[in-house]
Amino acid sequence: SGLNVLDDLQRDVEVKDRLLQQSLVALTDLVSGREHVISSPQQEGLVSLWDDDDDAGDEEDDGMQTECAEAALKTHRVWQRVIGQSLIIGVVLTTTNNT
Repeated sequence: SGLNVLDDLQRDVEVKDRLLQQSLVALTDLVSGREHVISSPQQEGLVSLWDDDDDAGDEEDDGMQTECAEAALKTHRVWQRVIGQSLIIGVVLTTTNNT
């Protein structure tokens, strides 16, 4: 019984470590301006809560584009804090005017 509890805790720690590592890589890519490659949900063992069609996954909605999304962004500040059992990461972005 005690070994099963330890095994469950070890698996939880491994999942959290993997999630933190992937999050930090994604944040580093974002701050560096690199494109982050997202692994497939099936590879991560995730199940979609939406009724997804395989063909409709890559379509972009032109109505979702905004001027802010097209503006060049500069990283002003990056910070992190541990609150309770949560790691909070923040990025303060500012727009640059290239006109």
